Order: sequence, then structure tokens, then C-alpha cells
Amino acid sequence: MKGQRPQVAVLFASPGLGIRRIMGGIATVARRENWVLHGPLGLGFEPVLDDPAASGFDGVFDFAGTPERVDELRRLGVRVVNLSGGMARPPFPSVWPDNRKIGRVAADHLVDMGLRRFAYCGDQSAAYSALRLEGFRERLRERGQPRPTALDGIGNLLRNAGAWRTVRGRLTEWLIGLPRPVGILAADDPRAAMLALAAEQAGLAVPGDVALIGVNSEGLTCTTAGVDLSSVAFPFTEVGRAAAELMARLLAGHRVPKSPVLVDEGIVVHGRASTDLVPSPDARIREAVRRIRAEAPHGPVVCHRLARDLSLSRATLTRGVQEAIGRSPKAEIDRIRLQNVLKLLAETDWPVKRLAFETGWDSAENLARFLRIHTGLSPTGHRARSRPTSSVVSP
Repeated sequence: MKGQRPQVAVLFASPGLGIRRIMGGIATVARRENWVLHGPLGLGFEPVLDDPAASGFDGVFDFAGTPERVDELRRLGVRVVNLSGGMARPPFPSVWPDNRKIGRVAADHLVDMGLRRFAYCGDQSAAYSALRLEGFRERLRERGQPRPTALDGIGNLLRNAGAWRTVRGRLTEWLIGLPRPVGILAADDPRAAMLALAAEQAGLAVPGDVALIGVNSEGLTCTTAGVDLSSVAFPFTEVGRAAAELMARLLAGHRVPKSPVLVDEGIVVHGRASTDLVPSPDARIREAVRRIRAEAPHGPVVCHRLARDLSLSRATLTRGVQEAIGRSPKAEIDRIRLQNVLKLLAETDWPVKRLAFETGWDSAENLARFLRIHTGLSPTGHRARSRPTSSVVSP
């Protein structure tokens, strides 16, 4: 390759925004490394020929999730970086999101919503699904919650209406048999959407009976199942960038890890209607928690005023919220405010003074004091931690 631009190809298609974000992450490194990047037509890449083996590529990116695809890639005789989490021991250098972390943050979200019964829906023959379940179980155990019920063998691609009818029948029967209310982590958003449709078939309310959270937080899937689906964001751009960094090391002749490189940036919950529940029989308590969650990101919520507005005593409000979600009103207000501040620190470059103004603090100093009390770090410390110099962690 000396004196020539490396020829690198993206062999997977681009049906969704997530895949395009992966390609964007790859393209960022490709420009720095001066690669000629080949890929799907219409995205500014050089086209990939019908026969990649005849193209003379120096390296390729692909989803090598089956033995058949592995064999096809091996026949190319070029360097391969794999992005599929389908196989537990992929034969090529690989980059994955931190799937255990995905399960853990989903568990935290469901517990924080006040749920005390849990389940998981996926396909444990796929490594990514098994790892998400491991993280889910692990975090629930750490938080003193019961072991989740797991439904196995549910794929995310259905070939025809007959296959969907069969799967929907199985999902409906499973949902009817679960204790309620129950919080369910689906291995990805398509499975969460299938569960939402099955719940409707079973006459179960989402989120009142069944609270659903998926994975990917990508586009239409989260908004076309009759209820907007909460989801754990998949770090598409970061995975693409890390995959390209791994390819750069391969092309330079450096050693690369045998185990998949794990990306843990950007794995956060995007909460939507499918988990927005308050497990309380008292409509006034449900309204109190909903108001706290809506108002606390923008400023302090005064509990005695909230109680007065809902014709509750302060003691009844405190007791009802504690019984519903396992936290006092003040603790829930602090949790929501902290969550919002940390999100903005990670996603914006706002000065702390502006951040304090936007989130309802009377001064940057009081915001910083709140962060130190609850996390032990300053705003600057949190911002540095949320933007590490390397996009990957060891498995």
C-alpha cells in the first residue's frame, strides 16, 4: 500500500438512520487516514462491485453474524472488522456496544420508575441478547430486585404474516401469565414493538400493566407501535468511529485485541410513554409523580404547594409517593434534576452559569454544590468523564 491510498469498503447496506450513523463514524476516521472509502451508492462513497473479491480492497467492515457470512468474508482474503454481536466468539477483530451496560441502564430506569417485577424478551442464541440479559439481571440483583422472567427464542426479523401471527400468539400468552405491573426489557426496539402490539391484543395497558423498554432508540420503530417506546440509545456513531480506529491499526500492522472492543459512550435511556407509569391506586399520587417528573428538569418543585394543589396533606403526599416508587418526593425531585443536569453536561458545551439558568438553579455555585453532594464531582469533572479521550473500554 506504500504510496497508495488504502481501499476500504463498507459491505453492509443502509436501511436505517442507525446504520448511516455507523457509516458516519467510519467516514470521520477514513478522512483522517486518507482512505478511499467504498460503500452503498447515494452516500458519497465509491461503489462496491458485485464481486468484492475482485475489487482489491485492503480492508472491509461488515456484520459477520453467521458462520455462512464468516466463510464468505474469509474467502475475500482481506482484513475484516466485524460489527455484529451475533456470535459470542467472532473470528474477526470486532467492535460492539457494551451490551452488559445496556442491560444495566435499562434495569436502573425500570426500577427508578417504581417497578418491582421484571422480565426480558430476546434470543439468547445471539451474543448481544445474552449479554444484555446478563447486565439486566446483574443490576437488578445489585438493587435488591427479583430475578427477571426471560422469554427466549424471539427473533427481531419476521419473514411473513404467518410468522408474525405465531410469534404474537406466543408473546400474548407470555404477557398474560406475567405478574403485573411488570417492567420488560426487550433485546431491541423491534421486539419491544412486537410486545406492544401483543399487549394490545391481550387487552393489557402499556405502561399501566406492562412497561416496555427496547434498545436502539432509532426512528420510526419507537413511534409506530401505538405507544411511544422508551429505549436505550445504541451508540451508532461511536461504534463506527471505534471500528474505523481498529481498522486503522490493522492496516498499520499493529496488534489488535482478540476480544471485541466495547464502546460505552452514549448508552443512555431515552424515556418515552411506554415506561411513564406510577404504580399507585391513588390518582392524586400518580398526578403528583407525573408533575414532579415534568417540572423538576426545569427547576425546583415545592412539595407543600404540590400537596395543596392536589388536596393532599404533606404527610399523605410523602407516604403515597414513597409507597409508589420507593423514594420520597424530595428524593425523586433530586433524582430528576440530577439526571437532567448530567445529560446536559454530556450533550452540550454550555458554560456552567448557563446550565444553572436553564435547569432552574439560582447560581452556578449552588448547582456545583448540588453535584458534589450527590456525585462527588464538579461540573467540569462530569463533563470530562462523559467525554473520554478514547471511545472504547476493555471488555
